[in-house]
Amino acid sequence: MVKNLGELLEIEPIMKVILEEMQVRGIKSVLDVGCGPCRITKYFEGFDYTGIDKIDYATNGKEFPWAKFVWGKPVQEYVPEQPFDAVWTHCFFCLATIGDNEMRVIIEWLRKWTRWIFLCDTPRLDGVEWQKILAEAGFELEAHGVVKDATPVVEVWRNTEARK
Repeated sequence: MVKNLGELLEIEPIMKVILEEMQVRGIKSVLDVGCGPCRITKYFEGFDYTGIDKIDYATNGKEFPWAKFVWGKPVQEYVPEQPFDAVWTHCFFCLATIGDNEMRVIIEWLRKWTRWIFLCDTPRLDGVEWQKILAEAGFELEAHGVVKDATPVVEVWRNTEARK
């Protein structure tokens, strides 16, 4: 069983692609959905960064005084002060056990609170068609980031209804 993104993929080249794609789009604020024990947080130094996870990893967050964290709360229950430019998540593969209805609730939350979604193109193990659900919610697949072997591992989705 894969326990974290680092066990599945080489994280350095993936984060390079993510950060380049964010720079091209002028991203300033990032919500890291499912930030877990902060293994990826360091890459977002310089952004207005907030990490959220329904598990409380508070001791790990102390290493990043420039970051904000929301612990012990699922994303769909979080009400931020203002929308984020982007949401980054590798949690779509972590959420492989949830069904379409819960995924729709999360994606509706994302539609309301972000302009961009950056995620790892990882397989859904249970057949939930999250790409179809994203498209139905008003997100448009804008780019695939290729890391190696011409395999697209980063997807960039634009919220077609978001204000600029």
